Amino acid sequence: MSTPPSMRGSTSSLPPPSPLASALAAPEEDYRSTTTPEPSTIAVDPLVGVPPLTTALAKSSEDKLAALKLVADSVAQQRQFASRILIFHPLNLALFGTCLAVIAQLVLRYRGSGDARWLGADTALVGTTWAGFTMAALLGVRAVTGKYIEEAESMKWDFVGGTPAECSDGEVGQTASHTRSRSGGGGANARDVLVTKFGEEVIGALVLEWVVGEGKGRRKKVGRASIRAWTVKLKYRGKGVGSGLLEEAVGLVEERGGDGIEFNEEHANSKRILWPIYNSPLEKREQKARNLLDDIVENREAAQTKKR
Repeated sequence: MSTPPSMRGSTSSLPPPSPLASALAAPEEDYRSTTTPEPSTIAVDPLVGVPPLTTALAKSSEDKLAALKLVADSVAQQRQFASRILIFHPLNLALFGTCLAVIAQLVLRYRGSGDARWLGADTALVGTTWAGFTMAALLGVRAVTGKYIEEAESMKWDFVGGTPAECSDGEVGQTASHTRSRSGGGGANARDVLVTKFGEEVIGALVLEWVVGEGKGRRKKVGRASIRAWTVKLKYRGKGVGSGLLEEAVGLVEERGGDGIEFNEEHANSKRILWPIYNSPLEKREQKARNLLDDIVENREAAQTKKR
């Protein structure tokens, strides 16, 4: 069939085909192979770059030194806690308010002016006297609680079970559980130091003393474990690090066949420098730690009973 004469001239004037025509005609699988996956489909591990959290016996003098510093810091931090107790105790607040009222009365009586023109000067004088009295009271609180700093500075190497020479890298690995302490009159009791590390940073420490008992003949048996110190770095508290340390300590006692575990009556934070009327918050905090240890022991015993 021939092309009509009316269309012979129009076909010669058609534009060349578009380059996009070949792309549109490409197979569908070729188009899919050129696309890249969306960012949301790429799996990313949220723990990438996060240091590991580990708890184990201290095996170097550096770890024991870091543990000793943590314990000393926890003792020094009791100064702030004791200061808050003194400042915000209801009895002290009432006494402080009474003193301010007496000071105002004495200042105004000394001025002896009922003239309204002196009212501004009298108020300024009372405020200045109050400020001076407040500073004196805060200095008194600082002086009373300063003994905690002395207590922290008095802590030496023997608290963690030995001297730097005894805690050398080549020796601690074999004798960490047999290092003898020379403090507190219990010179024959061995001490272990458990540390929790976040990466390479020591963030928690627990000092465990073994009260050695007498066995048959001259042999000594493992006695009761006593916690001499238990602390966590301030910014890591409330995150379960302390509970993990206690769990490791309980497991260590069971592994070695100890007779049990408890907090020592003379642990690192047992020092009381305030009068008995102010020690209730300290006693409550200590009892909370003892209850936590009891709960951990009971839970482990219950778990072992179920396995049997």
